[in-house]
Amino acid sequence: MTVGMSIDPKLLLSNFPVVIGTLGLLILGKTILVVVMGKLFGISVISAIRAGLLLAPGGEFAFVAFGEAVNQGIMSPQLSSLLFLVVGISMAITPWLAAGGQLIASRFELHDVRSLLPVESETDDLQDHIIICGLDELGSESEVGILMILVQNFNTVTQ
Repeated sequence: MTVGMSIDPKLLLSNFPVVIGTLGLLILGKTILVVVMGKLFGISVISAIRAGLLLAPGGEFAFVAFGEAVNQGIMSPQLSSLLFLVVGISMAITPWLAAGGQLIASRFELHDVRSLLPVESETDDLQDHIIICGLDELGSESEVGILMILVQNFNTVTQ
């Protein structure tokens, strides 16, 4: 029997608060875990939130693990059915979690980008210059005598 056939939609209706609570706990718990781990490894909060929301749904291995737990007598079939439902719903809402992560990121990145914009007085003396992004060996020397702002990996290399 396939996993989809083992999910009982009536279970959602009869245990709606439990299913939604467990689903929220799964999504929120895994997102928080990924954000904390992301910060420990130096990832920005925005990127960590996006990654957390993408990794938050349950995976296919949960179906195997829950099935084996029932076979070994560790978990009741009723609990397994409930968890199958939660994992299945979490997998089904992955596109919305991804869109939510993108929305959160775009809101914060808009704010972050504004804070990075230079004050107008900082750029008054910049005239007759060029900006080169993706600097490599071929673009590393200026023979024209023009002020160049060379950017590699989004960091100013030289002015």
